[in-house]
Amino acid sequence: MGWRVSGSPPARSRLTVALALAAFACDGGPPPGGAEASSEAPDTLVLEPYVGRLVTLTGRLHGDSLRLLFDTGGGETLLAPHVALRVPCTPAGRSVGVRMSGERVEWPLCHDVTLEFGGREIVDATTGIWDIAALLPPGLPRLDGVVSLETFRGRALTLNLSASRIVLETGGSLEERVRTMMAVPIRIATGNDGTQLTVLVEGRLRGAGSDAWFLLDSGNLAETVLAPHLTPAVRDSIVTITLGDRLDVSAPSLTEDIIYDGALSEAFLRQLIVTLDLSTGRAWVAPAP
Repeated sequence: MGWRVSGSPPARSRLTVALALAAFACDGGPPPGGAEASSEAPDTLVLEPYVGRLVTLTGRLHGDSLRLLFDTGGGETLLAPHVALRVPCTPAGRSVGVRMSGERVEWPLCHDVTLEFGGREIVDATTGIWDIAALLPPGLPRLDGVVSLETFRGRALTLNLSASRIVLETGGSLEERVRTMMAVPIRIATGNDGTQLTVLVEGRLRGAGSDAWFLLDSGNLAETVLAPHLTPAVRDSIVTITLGDRLDVSAPSLTEDIIYDGALSEAFLRQLIVTLDLSTGRAWVAPAP
């Protein structure tokens, strides 16, 4: 989980500070595989404003509407305890994760929870039960959980933050979409027990001697974060990272001791259209209009 804001204190208080401040602010390669049958039409999901630049997705569980925070760096599908009562589910077991600060977090699990997004049912094999409200300042609208890339495990999707859209691709729509996009190397991380899912993209930091791997973190409302071993290459607060062969993206940055080489921010990702095939581990990018 990478919710942060510039200059925020470490560990659990980061999301609280981020939301508090936000509340007062305001060539694709060979044809991909692994998406759903091309006879189906792709589904478009609308990202809705929450506070500041944080966004939510509307899901449904047993007919009830849920407001779910969307965070590509979240690593897990999470439901609040009051929602788990509707499944019904008796939370059991444990999943342990590590935030990019190194802070350990853990939660019990429910299994085979069926969520509906835009009319499409998605069965999540393991869903964490965690009270996100414990991190929120009082007075903010209630959230029912968190949606991350793990929610769409095994599927293909296109993220366009600038247009507030996620497209759940089919085999046919995916092949058509990436014809004009550029392939980029990614790593899919599944956590210590395999139940989580985050994506890191390879990039070249201008001035650095080698490539680095950056977490896709739409929940990072601050600057793109660089680990200290990368900062000798940084000469000012604006960094340029090259994705793939030739796509340069510039964004403000800060240095912090994190478990990754770096973590891309919401402002960085807003400049891109990102297509991920989470079944084959392939990805493509293009500049956002």
